[in-house]
Amino acid sequence: MGIKISDIAQLAGVSKSAVSLALNEKPGISISTRKKSLKLLINKAIHHCAKSVRIFKTI
Repeated sequence: MGIKISDIAQLAGVSKSAVSLALNEKPGISISTRKKSLKLLINKAIHHCAKSVRIFKTI
């Protein structure tokens, strides 16, 4: 299972299009929304990678 824009949007409390704008560095959203979306994405990516490493170690 990968990281979905809808997951980040739900955690950030913003729309999927706002997260998309943040990821693609487009204008139209506030700096705070951009930072919140990117921070959540980075945290979720780190968690996802760590989980993959744990699964790989058990094989």
